[in-house]
Amino acid sequence: MQPKEFRVSTSRSAATILIFMVMCTQGIAGPAASNQDIKQGYSPDISVLKRMTPADAIRILPRVLHDQNANAGGNGVKLWKGTVLKIEGELLIDDIDEINVVHNKHLVFVGRNGKRFTIPERLEYISATTCIVSDNVAVQFRWAYYLTYFDAENAKQFVDALFVLQQTAFMDEQAALAEWAAARDKDKIQNETRFKKAAQEYRDAVVKPILSEDAVKLKAQAEEAVREERFIEAANLYAKALDIAPWWAKGHFDHALVLGNMGEYRTAMLEMKRYLRLAPDAPDVRDAREKIKVWDMYLSIRPLD
Repeated sequence: MQPKEFRVSTSRSAATILIFMVMCTQGIAGPAASNQDIKQGYSPDISVLKRMTPADAIRILPRVLHDQNANAGGNGVKLWKGTVLKIEGELLIDDIDEINVVHNKHLVFVGRNGKRFTIPERLEYISATTCIVSDNVAVQFRWAYYLTYFDAENAKQFVDALFVLQQTAFMDEQAALAEWAAARDKDKIQNETRFKKAAQEYRDAVVKPILSEDAVKLKAQAEEAVREERFIEAANLYAKALDIAPWWAKGHFDHALVLGNMGEYRTAMLEMKRYLRLAPDAPDVRDAREKIKVWDMYLSIRPLD
């Protein structure tokens, strides 16, 4: 059985291979690819699942990282954010120490200084192939993030391993839908009933309630997690605070923003609608409604969310 989280530790790399989370067909330019021809490389297919299990993939990723960083030369693996058209962009983490897959959902990168960055898009929606940029090999992803790496064979193994995890996450989610459906619907009805009661009591109250000490503590922890881009943790903390104080309008707003940033658009829309029900006269009502429209558009593009 695939564990819920695995950790990959890296050492410093002496050579460079670019792992781009952008589309190679878009005329990419960047630090190592400026004005260079880009050729399509290896693309994994479903046959990979016949020769590699999720357990194999988990073992292969750290081995690949170890191999490509074995001859340390002082050049640490870096995480960058580019655009669809360019590889040059913002340096997010200067020296990556760990790459985690959390709950089979999100890639999380951790630097040696402890800085973390979570790819908002879920693992099952990230596709990976390789392409050739001059003398460097690029492993491209669907989204505009990339790392520095080296060696074509290691790149191929990395892509295969990630493909297996991506497909496993997708299939696990589909298989779980039927099992979760009844319980999820029942819980949704109970949760909505509880929220409606709390919202009505809040609107009717002459003296509005204030957050309890526990809720205030969770609020502070969630805000700190957002500042440090630990979005999954932030979402969980906001959910706990709202379980204590379901009438907390600003909490629903902030929770919605975090969920939207993670790509959890359906739940983000629900939370933002709850904010509007609790604070219909708030000055940012128009912005909140626009957020709902944008997330709804994303859902129409990605209906399996």
